[in-house]
Amino acid sequence: METVTANKLVDEITDFLVGTPTLEEIIAFKPSDVLDERVHHLLDLNSEGEISAEERKELEKYIDLDHVMTMLKLKARLKLAGKA
Repeated sequence: METVTANKLVDEITDFLVGTPTLEEIIAFKPSDVLDERVHHLLDLNSEGEISAEERKELEKYIDLDHVMTMLKLKARLKLAGKA
């Protein structure tokens, strides 16, 4: 089984961006199912108060990367709407 880390999300995002996606593709971007499952697992652990310090750091990296992608998607939507 492959070890999933926040670095894998960085790889997915950078691989996606170097492929010069359209604005629509940026808006539609979603991480892989494996990463999505990992994030939900970490969120569950956090909600249950059972998350380790290392897992919390990993979750924080995912949250930071999600924020970057959210901002990128917002800017893509604004550009499509002619407001950027």
